[in-house]
Amino acid sequence: MTGTMTRPGRWRGNPGGTSLPARSRMVQSAGALRRVMGAVWIWPMLVTAVIGWHGIRAAVMWRDELATWQAASRSVAQLWRMVHNVDAVLGVYYLGMHFWMALFGDSPAALRAPSLIAMTGTAGLVALTGRRLGGSTAGLAAGMVFAVIPSVSRFAEEARPYALMTFFAALATWLLLRALERPRWPRWVLYALAVAAAGAFNVLALCLLTGHALCAAMHWWRPAKDSVGRRREVALGFCLAALAGVALDLPVMIAGHRQTAAQIGGLARPALSQLLGQDGPVRLWPELFYSTAVAVAVLVLAAASLRGPSLRASAYSLATAFVPIAVLWTASQGTVSYWYIRYLMFTVPAWAVAAGLGIAGMEPRSAAARGARGIGVAAIVALIAILGIPDQHAIRQAEAHNWWSYPDPDPFGDYPANYEGAAKVIAEHERPGDGIVFKRDDRWMVDIGVDYYLRGRAKPTDVFLIKTPAQAGRLTAVECAHPARCLRGEPRLWIVYQGHERDPYAAIEPAKAAALRAARYATQRIYAEDGLTVALMTRE
Repeated sequence: MTGTMTRPGRWRGNPGGTSLPARSRMVQSAGALRRVMGAVWIWPMLVTAVIGWHGIRAAVMWRDELATWQAASRSVAQLWRMVHNVDAVLGVYYLGMHFWMALFGDSPAALRAPSLIAMTGTAGLVALTGRRLGGSTAGLAAGMVFAVIPSVSRFAEEARPYALMTFFAALATWLLLRALERPRWPRWVLYALAVAAAGAFNVLALCLLTGHALCAAMHWWRPAKDSVGRRREVALGFCLAALAGVALDLPVMIAGHRQTAAQIGGLARPALSQLLGQDGPVRLWPELFYSTAVAVAVLVLAAASLRGPSLRASAYSLATAFVPIAVLWTASQGTVSYWYIRYLMFTVPAWAVAAGLGIAGMEPRSAAARGARGIGVAAIVALIAILGIPDQHAIRQAEAHNWWSYPDPDPFGDYPANYEGAAKVIAEHERPGDGIVFKRDDRWMVDIGVDYYLRGRAKPTDVFLIKTPAQAGRLTAVECAHPARCLRGEPRLWIVYQGHERDPYAAIEPAKAAALRAARYATQRIYAEDGLTVALMTRE
């Protein structure tokens, strides 16, 4: 013994008088904290969360995010009716956001928070996948590379399902590796559920199965002492799990297929040059990573992973990264094109894993030099982060979510639309009895954007509105077939439309313009708000 008992629970030679059980608990807690802080997944998650939270309120809500708010604001019955007409493939996401909004509200930060949480979790999964394939250095490097990719924080700050799709795709990849190592039915069940969840948030994420099938085939053919029975377990387990995952998504796939032409019918068929990332209306690599410089760095590191002992592990990650892209490109050569780069966001974790393997392959082999490996990993990740700084800044501008900030235009032709600025003009200058007229269309959702930023306030009467989108069971409202019959002699009207046309009569629909002319409305003032125009008209 090192001390003598003086009274129960106290020992001479223990100046603090701390009981041994309490000290033991402190030591255990400190050890647990050190283990957590030393885990490969914790730092990528922290970095992703910090970068994603920075600027989460900066960008104005854009068209697609407004669709999320508008759909999730409905009752469950109204939402069920809507998905039978439009956005069936997003029904699961909208339903989840409906309950999320009931708990946390509908501010931009609240609406975007589920995406931030999902991307933060994805960073941890990327690190765990990299560790399983290439060790702790590869895992930490992969997770940190993922954390600093600009597209990761871009979609961590968007109220759309892409981050959730990415999370479940990364989870499915990690669960696949575990199932391949020990093919047990509980593991295959979990894998099937993860695949189904990824497809529920975007059915095109099921293309991931093609990369996973190649991974399973490589595992099946690898030189090993596996028995014939064990190989049979791998083949049967993967095939049944993949089929189960697809089967669970069949209702969404069938309903979405009926709506394909109306929702993505405007996408162009991609050329071969676009698959290779060369010139075209949609550039694959800059848009996948939201940075040309970061894309080049990640692809170079991924290619570097193809040498040395990490070759098989690299083949697994690159199969998961590139094969789904090639499959989606091939499928888009048919009558319907699915070539929209944000749909491929689920491949970014695999690219980060490949880059992490490439960084780990540069690790010094000598025992003396190996102590500096952490510095080398940090330096490479820091370089990638620095390369992405201009793009990280660009995606946090006020209208950054409305348009693609690089030279190539968005395939839908989107341009800035400052809904918040338009709503502020109306809120500051409206009077009781005012009416409002929108130029409505599916693309711009001007009425929904202004409604969002006027929520909780008194609003001018929407003079031509017959049915709200919720009442119509669609994303757009129903207006008067004969606008002249809906005017009620409002002394002032606010006219809101996309573009910079100075003459409201030339900007809005001809039938509405004719009704307003007949009622003798004249333009009093024009407010231009970054892609939107607000005109105040009064009766002569």
